[in-house]
Amino acid sequence: MNCGAIDAIYAAHLALQRGTSYLTVRPLTDVALAFSYVLNRIDSGLATHSIVREMVASRTAELDTFIAKHSSSGAALHDALELCIRSLPENLQQKVALDVSESDFTQA
Repeated sequence: MNCGAIDAIYAAHLALQRGTSYLTVRPLTDVALAFSYVLNRIDSGLATHSIVREMVASRTAELDTFIAKHSSSGAALHDALELCIRSLPENLQQKVALDVSESDFTQA
């Protein structure tokens, strides 16, 4: 699950770099936020399918509130992506590396 949230962020970042439309990037950030919600509110060990359960279970209002709180329909896409990253648990925020260069691989 941890990788799912970060993978969705990476996909959104790649879409931004490629200049795709808001309508392409927004669903990716919403999926990342759904992962983040489950990681923060439910259990960090749950599998990806737990998101679907949360969407149809009694906590749908809480999921919608979480996504609305950590996203901004009027914000620039880069700002929306940053909000998404900041919604993750701190240990996962530190794993997100959007500006990777060749030097990052030589420092390992």
